[in-house]
Amino acid sequence: MEASTSRGGAAPDDGGDAEAFAEQTLFTASEVYAYQVPPLRSLEGGYAANDWGLNKWFWSGSCRVVLRGERCSVRLEVGAGEQTGTIQLPAGTPVPAEGDLFAECLVRGLPNAENPEVESVRDSSRYFVLRIEHEGRVARLGLGFRERTDASEFLLALDEYWRYLRQKAEAARRQAEASRTPPVDRSLGPPGTSVHLRLDPRVLGGGDDVDGRRRQSGGNPLGLTGGAGGGSPLQPYASPLKLQGPPGAARPAPAAGPAPGKSEPTATADYDDDDFGDFV
Repeated sequence: MEASTSRGGAAPDDGGDAEAFAEQTLFTASEVYAYQVPPLRSLEGGYAANDWGLNKWFWSGSCRVVLRGERCSVRLEVGAGEQTGTIQLPAGTPVPAEGDLFAECLVRGLPNAENPEVESVRDSSRYFVLRIEHEGRVARLGLGFRERTDASEFLLALDEYWRYLRQKAEAARRQAEASRTPPVDRSLGPPGTSVHLRLDPRVLGGGDDVDGRRRQSGGNPLGLTGGAGGGSPLQPYASPLKLQGPPGAARPAPAAGPAPGKSEPTATADYDDDDFGDFV
């Protein structure tokens, strides 16, 4: 698929004057064929390419999908090669030059509309039906591609434009729905209105669940109890290991003996402090 434009970006919102915008080519194919389409036999079945006489095209040339503003069209133009087909030009008609317009199909709506401008046939992926309008008259024209990849890229280019139409319709629907919905008043009231807030005291740290327990425990939130004398519940730990100082240091005075009338407990074994060595 080939694209060429002098102004980038998406299609403008205002497509009233298409001539004011640059032309953007979404797709181009150098070899396509045009067929006369007989009237439909059944509205339910759709068009079938085998009914056209695929070996009897009446025109050949090139095809482009062009976007100008919001206007999209399929243009059948005279190609660079030799023009073939069963069409006969009136006598005295000048020979068409390369790039001259043969037919143009304006794409205005989605493919599922009541009268779509571009329709796929039911028996092939390389053939389509174009709805051509000219001077108040409407005709159906068959369009065929030689290569299947060209037909896929042709449909992809149109799908990009149809996706844009769907997004535009969805945006318009949401805007209309929002305009019908009354706005929600989220204000606190007119100026000067008093607002009263009632907060749980536990949130502020002043609840009975917190301070009440602290007062009952007398500053001891863990609720620990002291000894029999009512002292501090946490007593220092007395180590049974007595360390000696470095060599040469004065040894501490021996502890006082037992009180009169009390016998000193006897040790079960004698240990020589020298066996442990000095701590340095």
